[in-house]
Amino acid sequence: KAKKAGKELSVEEAQLLAAAAEDEEAAMKEQARLREIPRELAVYEITGPLFFGAADRINQIETREETKCLVLRMRAVPAVDSTAMNSMVALYERCQKNGVTLILSHVNEQPMHVMEKAGFVDMVGRDHFCPNIEAALDHADEVLGMDIYRRMKEVFRRIPDGCVTTYGQVALLCGAPRHSRQVGYALRTNRLGDVPAFRVINSKGFLSGAAAFDYPGQQKKL
Repeated sequence: KAKKAGKELSVEEAQLLAAAAEDEEAAMKEQARLREIPRELAVYEITGPLFFGAADRINQIETREETKCLVLRMRAVPAVDSTAMNSMVALYERCQKNGVTLILSHVNEQPMHVMEKAGFVDMVGRDHFCPNIEAALDHADEVLGMDIYRRMKEVFRRIPDGCVTTYGQVALLCGAPRHSRQVGYALRTNRLGDVPAFRVINSKGFLSGAAAFDYPGQQKKL
């Protein structure tokens, strides 16, 4: 028997408590697997075979103006035909036109064979095909990270001599207003190369902490 708050429990009660604890732990693990999808990322899931009229569902996929990466989850698509491939090529071309990276997740054997035969895999890039949704989202994070760093470098190069800006303003001009901390991280880890990092101050108008530079007072001196 077990005890809870000084009370002796029966075997049945102990088993129920243990089961409840297991359910709670499972729920916590499931919640931990959930992840925030950034505004720049769109995720679509297609289900069922894509034959003839059903392939039109691909043409209905839309991206927003701020979308930079599109993940297409295809784990529930057992087969595709040439009509679907025409729609996939059209989707890829729309993505290219709008500056959106297309990533495909969990493409099954028959669709993958058709895509390879049609040259679609080489067109999109084999590295943009991921085995599951977690890998696809991780890859999307990498793609978005590289894209935002390119935008950061361009913003920094436009800061006039003698002027300063804030981490938040840089993030806003990059089209990612919620990523001000990522601006600081990029500067601290030298991901942007030779940019005038000393011209960035915090939102209160103060100089950045000494940890952001090689030695205390370096930003003021620069």
